[in-house]
Amino acid sequence: MNEFEKITSSELIILELLKKGFSNERISGETGITVNTVKFHLKKIYKKLKVFNRVQAINKFNELTKQKRFIK
Repeated sequence: MNEFEKITSSELIILELLKKGFSNERISGETGITVNTVKFHLKKIYKKLKVFNRVQAINKFNELTKQKRFIK
């Protein structure tokens, strides 16, 4: 197993929208979940990717996407 925890399918959707520059509110509207749930997912994503903000998460996501070894 690699150094990162597995990203769930829900978290992957959030990451894809984050990569497009969507705000929490827009992610909420696109996915049909509440803004608080978006924030909850983002906290889990940051922890799993070992990052502290959106920019770092996007950069790490791009790096891992190239490796294609993190999706559950």
